[in-house]
Amino acid sequence: MGKRLSAETVSLIDRVVAEYHRPDRIGLDPLGFPRRFPEPGDREVVALLAACLAWGRVQQIAQVMERLLERLGDHPAERMRSADEEDLKRITQGIIHRVATSADLARALDRIGGVLRDHGSLGALFRQGDRGDDPTVMTALTALSERLRDDGANATRGFKHLFPQPSLGSACKRWMLFLRWVVRPDDGVDLGLWEGISPSRLVIPLDTHIHRIALNLRLTRRRDASLRTALEVTEALRGWRPDDPVGCDFALSRLGIHQVCPTRVDPVVCEGCGLRSACRHGL
Repeated sequence: MGKRLSAETVSLIDRVVAEYHRPDRIGLDPLGFPRRFPEPGDREVVALLAACLAWGRVQQIAQVMERLLERLGDHPAERMRSADEEDLKRITQGIIHRVATSADLARALDRIGGVLRDHGSLGALFRQGDRGDDPTVMTALTALSERLRDDGANATRGFKHLFPQPSLGSACKRWMLFLRWVVRPDDGVDLGLWEGISPSRLVIPLDTHIHRIALNLRLTRRRDASLRTALEVTEALRGWRPDDPVGCDFALSRLGIHQVCPTRVDPVVCEGCGLRSACRHGL
């Protein structure tokens, strides 16, 4: 059980979740891309691609995903599974995303395809590296990340950025986002693709928005956006829901993304925030 949250804070988080954790709030969120596909295997690989690319401006992320999915076709999992080097180059030609070049993207698709050929699915490899007695998913995530990175000495900065390495201590927000999508039950927002893994073991996807809100709600005092901070915030959120501590992530992140909880304290804007009365700023 995490830190004891006040009944008021629990109630306020519940209200924010009820208002924002809804399919009609997905909008341009990268989570919308896997929902275009009916097959679980396609949803899984598209979810990973969308999560890996989920940094930077949302419009740019959407543009890159649209181009990749157009070229991958109606069955992206099978396309990745069967594509050779030349096919992967054609799929990613001319597509870049910030520091990730088209060659980096082709390499990422190749790594995903290799996992599908060897294990059948990303979830199968994840479960293979999982230890059921681990309180979090970190051991299994590390094994999955290392298999996908399997990069040797020639890996570029862009390729490494697509698949962060949990052992280096970063919050690995995009990995945690992917795991939230595939592990939590399908509720119209998250996808519920990996059965048998408890949502209680997930770690909060700690980005600047969630970190700011966590500080405001006194869920942490840590100022660094590290894995240690993410674990501390997750532990605190067990005081909200021990069996599903990251179930509020989508809703809370909307407050930050849409500046309902502004980057700088603004009494006028803050008046409309559903968490205002529990905020450390006391407005």
